[in-house]
Amino acid sequence: FFSTTNFIQTEIQGKWIAPINEKIRLTLIGDIGSTASRHFNELPLSLRFFGGGDKSIRGFAYHALGPTQLDNNGNTVTVGGKHLLITTIEFERKLYSELSGAIFVDAGNAMNSWNAKKLAAGAGIGIRWATPIGAFKLDLARQVAQIQHKSLRIHLNFGMDL
Repeated sequence: FFSTTNFIQTEIQGKWIAPINEKIRLTLIGDIGSTASRHFNELPLSLRFFGGGDKSIRGFAYHALGPTQLDNNGNTVTVGGKHLLITTIEFERKLYSELSGAIFVDAGNAMNSWNAKKLAAGAGIGIRWATPIGAFKLDLARQVAQIQHKSLRIHLNFGMDL
């Protein structure tokens, strides 16, 4: 009510899990978002879109992807974007009892224009341990095309997998 900046923002997330057979399943994940504002540069970082991290594009640090600018010290910092597009494809195979292995590819980015052609991709492997209170996931991922650093990143995640 007391803000001088008006905006509208929408985000749609989807997840499809399809069993291939008794031991293998395919998971497809999509996330698309958009912000409309006349004064986008006045929006705080918490209301902008970012890519990278455990539940985004693995192989990149958390919120490392998106439009950048120079800070007061001359360092390049990620400031977030108006739009978001992320997709994931993952194959998971049961190895033993509650233990599974996975291979995956994530792609997308946060951007200020839908015409931006700078999409990032990460790929890797992971271990899944199904517990009664949620799945524990340990992933090793690497950037497919060098944008930042091509070293392996470890991603940990815990939670329900619907």
